[in-house]
Amino acid sequence: MVVSLLSAFAPLSIAIFMKARRKDQMSILLLMTILKKHYNTHFIIFVTTFIFLLKSAQANSLSCNVQKCRN
Repeated sequence: MVVSLLSAFAPLSIAIFMKARRKDQMSILLLMTILKKHYNTHFIIFVTTFIFLLKSAQANSLSCNVQKCRN
């Protein structure tokens, strides 16, 4: 059950990776390399997806605040 839930994040994490900027892609690869030594693949996919979803949500929030300030 947990494995199937975590593996469901794989397409989402790939989409995030492909949409990410070059600098963010390098950060993702570095994070996955470090985590690979200690955790299994499904956990790594879950963690990287979660981190970059939070990061993109934060970036969207900041851009909305900037637009509101301009109006």
